[in-house]
Amino acid sequence: MKKKNFVQTSSHSGQWLLRTMLAFGFVLLSLSGIIATSATARADGVPGGNIANPVVRAVDIAKPAIVRIITTLGGRLTVHFNSTQSADFPQGGGTYKLELSGSGAFISAHGDILTADHVVRPPHDQELDNFLFETAASDIAGYINQHFVANPPYTMTDVVGALESGFFRAETSYDQATSEAFFSTDYTGPMSASTMQTVSSDLRAPVDQIERESSFNQEDVAIVHVNMEDTPSIALSDSSNIEPQDDLIIIGFPGNGDVSRRGDPTEVLTSSINRVYVSSIKKTDEGAPVIQVGGNVENGDSGGPALDSNGNIVGVVSFFLPRSSPTGSSFLQASNSARALIQQVPVDVKPGAFEKAWRQAFNDYASTAPGHWHKAAQELRQLMLQYSNFQAVKSYLAYAQAQANSEQLPQPAGPNFIWLIAGGVAVLLVLIIGVIVFAARRKRKPTMPVLSEVPTPMAPFGEWQPAPAMQPVGGPSEIVMASFEAPASNVMAPFEVPASNGMAPFHELPTSSLAQPQNGMIAPPPPFPAQTEEQEMSAASTQPYPAVRVPPASSNAPTE
Repeated sequence: MKKKNFVQTSSHSGQWLLRTMLAFGFVLLSLSGIIATSATARADGVPGGNIANPVVRAVDIAKPAIVRIITTLGGRLTVHFNSTQSADFPQGGGTYKLELSGSGAFISAHGDILTADHVVRPPHDQELDNFLFETAASDIAGYINQHFVANPPYTMTDVVGALESGFFRAETSYDQATSEAFFSTDYTGPMSASTMQTVSSDLRAPVDQIERESSFNQEDVAIVHVNMEDTPSIALSDSSNIEPQDDLIIIGFPGNGDVSRRGDPTEVLTSSINRVYVSSIKKTDEGAPVIQVGGNVENGDSGGPALDSNGNIVGVVSFFLPRSSPTGSSFLQASNSARALIQQVPVDVKPGAFEKAWRQAFNDYASTAPGHWHKAAQELRQLMLQYSNFQAVKSYLAYAQAQANSEQLPQPAGPNFIWLIAGGVAVLLVLIIGVIVFAARRKRKPTMPVLSEVPTPMAPFGEWQPAPAMQPVGGPSEIVMASFEAPASNVMAPFEVPASNGMAPFHELPTSSLAQPQNGMIAPPPPFPAQTEEQEMSAASTQPYPAVRVPPASSNAPTE
């Protein structure tokens, strides 16, 4: 009975040990799960969007370096109403102020901006002439109605149609263009200014130099400079690594995105992000490498960067071919063309102090490491204190601080705590295996029958007595030693832990017919002859994305 009790005690002890180890294992696994869960960056309502996505993170880091470029030039024209009568506009001399909008990106910490050449040097083409016609149309219509008998009176639409169609022949001339770069709200945050003219001089700067350029007819890229230091910047990547079907991100300021009719700076300087895909890699007749893309590319995106999945510039929005549809085919100038210009300047493209600090702070903000919210909040606060114009950081700081208030900081042991958990799990597995092996061996060991103690009669000393006959325990039959086999159902299985709007709009003639001048005025033009297919294809030449026209703040009055 003592041996039987020992076996039962051992069995109970093994079961108790196994249960204890299993409970301990669940505690360790739960603890490690809690740690992993607490370190996960959440995407819902997070400034910056889905920061767990590396492409989103790369774009978020690049956005403060995007600028909107406003180019201004003066234009004047002479309108020939007939063979003997003409007039100059503006009537009192001076020029009409024309403002065009494009995009660009800082590529250095020293005020160097990459853009398209036609953004800072608008080509004097039909698109620019049409803009001048629309700007001067009110004055021209008033002149016609005053000096000629027109019934009904000429309207602005009539004038634009007559000028664009050639019914009224016009000669145009333009002053030299000047450009100004504005930080976007991804750097400034919401603005207090009510007009673009009242935006703080700290948040905008005139282009003081075109350092290098390749004209629109060549490679259509330009590197311009503004007097700013320690600016955000974006690195340029090798565009030869781009392949068809690659996804790219374009950041710019499309005119169709300007929903504010009164020109609210916060709305005007909020950039748009469009995802496009590479359709083809080609070369122009001049040998310039270009990237054909499909997707939403619009007026005002000209000069804006196209970013790869790492947030580096691989292209610059340049031109389109409006041959088959209003949107046509969009093309980017390859970043390697810009890299060649950079080597000629040269430009120091190493990131500055701001860019390094911003990258570090945002990477910690998007991290999943224990304590990352506390670290990010501290770094973002330092950025806000050191760069007072970087007001866009406030939303990131507020969110990081809120998360840090509920974040459990790691123990002083730091990373060793993780190794402690791993070691505990390893020890647990060893103990479980030991218990299983012990139980299995005990089940397989043969059980020997226990013989009862049969007392032997004592014989008197000296008197011989015959030995008592041996009887088997449990009956008179012979003793049979049967081999013991543990039932299969009693074998313990190892414990398993459960697994845990159109680009370059087409100008059509007005549907309303021109008013008929009287008293010797010129007659309405004959119907315009239809173009042949060959002429039509010739007219559909390569066109730059026209910069967005910025409407004048008040009236079309000429500027002196």
